[in-house]
Amino acid sequence: MIQKMKKLICIFNTSHDSHCRHRVKDLREAGFSVEVYCHPRNGATGEKDADYPLVFLSDLASERYTGRLMSYAREIRAIVRAHRGEDCLYYLYGLDIAMVFRCVAPRQSYLYEEADMMHLEAGTEQYPWLSAVLERIDRRVIRHAALAILTSEGFLQYHFGDVRPQNCVVVHNKADKRLLEKEVADKQSDEKHLHFAFIGMLRYDSLYRFAKVVGERFRQHTFHFYGPETPRFEALKTYDNVLFHGPYKNPDDLPALYEATDIVVATYDSTHTNVWYLEPNKLFETVCMRTPIVVSAHTYVAKQVAAWGSGWPIDATHEEHIAQFISSLTAERIASCRKHIASIPREQMIADNSELIKRLQALC
Repeated sequence: MIQKMKKLICIFNTSHDSHCRHRVKDLREAGFSVEVYCHPRNGATGEKDADYPLVFLSDLASERYTGRLMSYAREIRAIVRAHRGEDCLYYLYGLDIAMVFRCVAPRQSYLYEEADMMHLEAGTEQYPWLSAVLERIDRRVIRHAALAILTSEGFLQYHFGDVRPQNCVVVHNKADKRLLEKEVADKQSDEKHLHFAFIGMLRYDSLYRFAKVVGERFRQHTFHFYGPETPRFEALKTYDNVLFHGPYKNPDDLPALYEATDIVVATYDSTHTNVWYLEPNKLFETVCMRTPIVVSAHTYVAKQVAAWGSGWPIDATHEEHIAQFISSLTAERIASCRKHIASIPREQMIADNSELIKRLQALC
């Protein structure tokens, strides 16, 4: 047990993020004293999924963006006031919270974690300059952090090229270590009846497009959605080979979901700059569970998939390209992909926060 370390005060924009829960769990196991402030979403707290105490702030799900920023400012002031005189370090998750924190508590030391770059999508016809302004702010937030944690090498490449600040550490959002407790059996895919699946939050046009192609043109195959439903995907229910299974528990349910899946589809919309640089959890989780993955071409994750031979980058912006890809899948091609995946040790795909813990211990 590490003695006399600074208390970590975490401020998260949601109480539902499994990534945040895993991060807090690892920090607590490493001996850090951690206090977590977070926002419920539409009245749901996610408290039952956390094995540590949560301090709930206001529910901002229905507030406009400027209203959320003002609420962040008011609540952050109160949090900092409550911990005045304590030896603590603030752990800020996401740009909105971090940039408000720097405005209202400029003298406080902080850690900053960036798990996406959604601010790059903020520009509108009315405010086309907004994403560029937020990117400049983001770089300043990173440079002034006691430690900046980024979940993709691509983010660092985008922000700073090859000249990177020394206060940055990349901690990939890899698979949960509990997945190693279950052996993964060798699978043989029947090319005449493939089970495609997406596991997670339903929000990408390319996923909708892929499932629609399966539903309309490949009746012999099935597409399965595992995760909370959204009205945006409702029309896909007209296809009896496109199935919605609802929420699942991560990681407890994952082995059974992967066992029933031949190919995971993770074709995030490459029209968004943020997607170009992501290294999503599914990149690592699918290898750990010995399942091929389909990703969007011309992205950072596509390069990694191609290097590992763990799946196929495709152009998912057009239905014809998707149809051509599905038609090209043979038992031999899938088996070859599985052989490449099997050569990668599963342990390398498991979340490892050792470098982050070491850097934090030096700060605390």
